[in-house]
Amino acid sequence: MYRLILVDDEEDVREGVVREVDWTSIGFEVVDKAENGREALELVERLQPDVVVTDIQMPFMNGLQFAEIVRERFPTIKIIILTGHDEFEYAQRAIKLHIDEYVLKPFSAQEIVNALLKVKTQIDEEVAHREDVQLLKEHYRKSMPVLRENFLNALMSRKLPLEEIRERATNYGIDLEGGCFVAAIISIDGVRITEDEVVDRSGLARSASL
Repeated sequence: MYRLILVDDEEDVREGVVREVDWTSIGFEVVDKAENGREALELVERLQPDVVVTDIQMPFMNGLQFAEIVRERFPTIKIIILTGHDEFEYAQRAIKLHIDEYVLKPFSAQEIVNALLKVKTQIDEEVAHREDVQLLKEHYRKSMPVLRENFLNALMSRKLPLEEIRERATNYGIDLEGGCFVAAIISIDGVRITEDEVVDRSGLARSASL
């Protein structure tokens, strides 16, 4: 359920929209309402909704001034503008602000629903993308020990380009910026020691200590 704030200076418009739309069926919840941009901004900062539906013409702070501040401070919040046919200048500014959707007045409940469903699709896709990125990050984190080991093995077994070494070392959190390095490789062939030899060697060790 996505959270929404409705902003309009006309109470009958606010109450009419709330009453006419079946919010639950389209996956939204109206968490609060405001009658001007200043009041709405306080609500956004406190509630941080997923969507704001706002009129343009309002006292104290108009819808576009409000939208501009929201876009700057909370870039992930979706903004739907309610605008009249004669507000072309405002519509141009809305385009520059990358407003997500707009609905022309007078509007029906279905037109509001259509705009909300478009925005909901955008939010769903963004949420899915963030989850995919998080899964990839988690997979990368779990694979890090193996990646580091393979990288160190590659350093000892074959020649790598300097830029690749630096890039992979940085990605894997390995500091290779020292002045000099010491590397040792220990290879033990298949030596088999019998139980009697273990006992004999233990006895020799005790004799030597005496």
